[in-house]
Amino acid sequence: MAHGEKTTAVTWLLTVRNGMPYLPLTLASVEAQTVQPHLMLVSDGGSTDGTVEELRRWIPDRIPGKVITDQPMPIGPSRTALVEMARSEYCAWTDADDLSHPQRIEKQLAYMRAHPKTILVGSQIQVIDAEGRPIRSEEH
Repeated sequence: MAHGEKTTAVTWLLTVRNGMPYLPLTLASVEAQTVQPHLMLVSDGGSTDGTVEELRRWIPDRIPGKVITDQPMPIGPSRTALVEMARSEYCAWTDADDLSHPQRIEKQLAYMRAHPKTILVGSQIQVIDAEGRPIRSEEH
């Protein structure tokens, strides 16, 4: 690696099928993360609602990454394939209707680095309705 070259800190992984209308907000929350650089790998399972077109508006121009559309698989094998493709030390899952706090990855990485034997972290979630109003909170 050349001096000063950035490495990918985190690879975001997304398996999706028909992720509209929430997908743009999800992608915006990935783009807004305080930890940069990151990469996003997406496996589309045969969307018919404009999901692929929306993904291509963001990836790779706004969010570095790749959208895979030619290998639709069930969610389990799709997630396995994405993990195998990732080349970063850390991976972060997101779903097409998730909004991530801008410091999500920053805080999760800090915890993982401070606790090197930890292999998985989660976070508190807040369930919201279609208008963004909180419904309930849970820890995961």
